[in-house]
Amino acid sequence: MTLPLPEKIPQKRGNVLRVIINPSTDPDRVNTVFFDRRVQL
Repeated sequence: MTLPLPEKIPQKRGNVLRVIINPSTDPDRVNTVFFDRRVQL
């Protein structure tokens, strides 16, 4: 499951932070965090 933050981050030139989690674990475990330049808000 991928969770994008709902707003651009000015310190990173307007990129969107994406968080990929594993929902099959309890609690959900974060696998990867990265800035996605492809997303346009």
